[in-house]
Amino acid sequence: MLFIFAWLKENQDGNSFEKQVPLLFLGNYLRRQGSNEIFNIVFLDGYHQLSNDFISKLKAVGFNLINFSSEGRHLMKTFPKLNQFGKDGMLWFLRWPALLHYLRAENIQKQVIHVDGDIIFNGHPEEVVNDVRGLTFVLQGCPAFVTITNQDWLECYCEELAKFHRDIEGYSSIAWKERTGWKESHREKWAGSRFRRIISSDQDLLSHLIHTGGIIQDNPLEFTKRLTLFYMENPLYFHSHAKIQLSKDSGLGFSSDGNTCYVENKKIAFWHFQSDFVRYVNTARVLHRMHYPSRFPNHLDLADGGSWCPGMRRRARQMSRREVYSCLEELNSDKSHAVLSFANIFNRQSCWKKGVF
Repeated sequence: MLFIFAWLKENQDGNSFEKQVPLLFLGNYLRRQGSNEIFNIVFLDGYHQLSNDFISKLKAVGFNLINFSSEGRHLMKTFPKLNQFGKDGMLWFLRWPALLHYLRAENIQKQVIHVDGDIIFNGHPEEVVNDVRGLTFVLQGCPAFVTITNQDWLECYCEELAKFHRDIEGYSSIAWKERTGWKESHREKWAGSRFRRIISSDQDLLSHLIHTGGIIQDNPLEFTKRLTLFYMENPLYFHSHAKIQLSKDSGLGFSSDGNTCYVENKKIAFWHFQSDFVRYVNTARVLHRMHYPSRFPNHLDLADGGSWCPGMRRRARQMSRREVYSCLEELNSDKSHAVLSFANIFNRQSCWKKGVF
């Protein structure tokens, strides 16, 4: 079963929500791909802000909508200290107890897969479901993709969340002292990384728990041997995710047939359009149209924060996530309106990091 957790900001309606979390785009894309996989969209807040028309459109593309707003409000009252991390941060923490409560209420004991609303599949989600069958892990420490076969994972998380909530600073201080060896855990356990002394997101908490063995995580060094697809939580760091999956992290062969993308002839599972990658694609779109002769810069890798080309920055209107999807050949059904291919980004001339491709 596939789950996506969603919520709306106070001033959002369906249209503004879709610009940043393009669920309708995803649903239509999956229908074009011929997918029959059921996605459960769980709204933790703001469901009442959606129009009947928008709700009907989401259902029409095959989504099962679940209004879990009352449970979301109950959890927010139960964990009030999490409010210091803002609404998004708070609900990131709380989506996992919400999932546990939903599974219990519906008496669901089968494997569940959580994906963020900014993930779009490179092909069929059925392939991903089959590929990770029986496994429990957080993808490279990022909860944008989590597969849970052993539901004790959720129990462990909820117990640790309660401890964290009782003493946020004290829990974080102990966790900070336990960071020794995090680089090895990042590489071998898929624990991700954490650079904030105060745990400030569910990703921080999960990174700590995976690193210390405080939560269930199958061993990537073992299960990646059986995976038929290539997985990456952040496309900006292709090389960081390649070593144990492809036995190499440089000189990678990337290809696209205009619909589906491959690395070393292995199909990429999906693209995670997290905010920094959206910004990178937006920059790549502008530079590609300018026939820019050098690498497309990664703003996270620039000491000046990306002020390298003021003229370009003025021309690069920051597009919404929905607009970024539409500009890519592999995602847009109308190829004539696409202005960029993933192959224009992931090659030896354009990729921001030298030697990856």
